[in-house]
Amino acid sequence: MVRFNRQSKKKEKRNKLILGIFVIVVMVGGGLGIANRGDSLGGNSVDYGDFKFAQQQDRWFVKIDGKVVGFYYHPIEIEFIEMDKTITDTIKNAEALYITNDPTSPNAEYIAVARFQFNEVFVGFFSTPVVNTFTKNISTEIPVITCEDATEQTPVIMFTEGNQTEIMAEDNCIVLKAQAQTFNDHFRLADRLLYSLLGVME
Repeated sequence: MVRFNRQSKKKEKRNKLILGIFVIVVMVGGGLGIANRGDSLGGNSVDYGDFKFAQQQDRWFVKIDGKVVGFYYHPIEIEFIEMDKTITDTIKNAEALYITNDPTSPNAEYIAVARFQFNEVFVGFFSTPVVNTFTKNISTEIPVITCEDATEQTPVIMFTEGNQTEIMAEDNCIVLKAQAQTFNDHFRLADRLLYSLLGVME
């Protein structure tokens, strides 16, 4: 019984830590996404189609519809991640959008950062409401949503892990699957999806 109680307390402590990181990153998280940089990009530039990207420190900045947006990866770096065009249509036609992941994932902290990146850029260009959720119940303040809850009106974007880096659609659930050992994949996937939504990549 004592051992069980210790395990329960350890799990509760981890859940509180994950929730705390999630709230800090999603609610505060400044310095990512859309930047207030005026008309000047500066830095080393690498064009991609009609878009001019400027590298500053570890970020790539580009002006889209008059807004300067920061990404972790240049489009060239993530062209290997294929994505069906129907995915962008599903998101753009949604009445609301759920974003979710397993809060007990070993990469939960990195997923929280990737989710914030996606949220901040997405709401800067689209009016679709975004609801932040988890696939498991660790707080009464955050809804529990999985792919089973996805509908045409309210699709789900789920960050998860697997054997390869890919973006795939399961009915109205868009699955962003990163390699379990590569936490940076979550940033790649968020950037790749955003680039398609913003017309930078197909």
